[in-house]
Parts: sequence; structure tokens; C-alpha cells
Amino acid sequence: MGSVKVNNEDVWQEYVETNKVRGFSIEGYFSDRMETKDKIKEDMSEEKIAEQLLSKIENIVKGEKVELGESILKQLSYVKGVEIFSKNIDTDIKEIEDSKKSLKVDLEDLMEDMGTMAKGILGADQAAKLLGIKTGTIENYDKAVAAARVGFEKEKEAKKYL
Repeated sequence: MGSVKVNNEDVWQEYVETNKVRGFSIEGYFSDRMETKDKIKEDMSEEKIAEQLLSKIENIVKGEKVELGESILKQLSYVKGVEIFSKNIDTDIKEIEDSKKSLKVDLEDLMEDMGTMAKGILGADQAAKLLGIKTGTIENYDKAVAAARVGFEKEKEAKKYL
């Protein structure tokens, strides 16, 4: 399997986006044999690698000169990548922890404001009932009710991360 990218904007717009061309074929001579994933896994199984290393260690102990294979040396050269990605993960974790602290503070502030706003909504409901008016005629009432709905949704979302 493979993929191809069309770098020519004119070709992309005129042929691909208009569905004038829906695909293409490639002609050529290709290998008539393919190594399966199982075969590749078998060749590089941990057990086989361990056996090779053990054999080399035994040879070292016997005093024989041993050359490490290129594949082993290449595998050992990934030290720098592991160090870099480990530092990146430390930075990412710190950022996540800082974001969680900020989210917790924001959630606490949201809940405090929601409590105050809920008292205002209840007070407006009672006043409207006493005065015989509709709550929708009270300034900011509808906005407060809508904001409360949003606030409850945001509270649920925030709690997923805390």
C-alpha cells in the first residue's frame, strides 16, 4: 500500500476535486515475494536478540574479540532521542499539572459566580411572581438562565479533567 500527494494546485482543483480522476494505477516490476510481518518479527524477536547478545558476552568472557553488529550499534544510538523525549515528557507533564491547577481555580470561581447568579435568578422569580410580571421582562434574567446552562455544562467538562 502507498500514498501519493498532489503538489500541483491546478491538477488538484481541475481533476481531483471535480472527480474527473478518482484514482490511478502504477505499472512496473515488483517483487514476487514479500516477507510477512511474522517473518520479520521472528528475525528480530527479543529471544533471538538476547541469544546473540549472550553469545557475544560469552565470547568476551572467553577473551575472544567481538564486533557488535551494525543493527545493535544503531539501536544503541537512540540514546539521544530517548533523552530528548524524556525531557519533553517532563515539560508536558508540568504543563498539564499547571493547566489542572488553573482549571481547578477557574472551576471554583465559576461555581462561586454560579451560586451568586442562582440567588439572583431565584430572587427574580419571586419578585416577578409578587409583581405579576413575566421573568423575561427583568433585565439580564434570560441571559442569566442561559449562562447558568452553559456554566453547568462547563462544570461537567472541567470535572472530567480533575
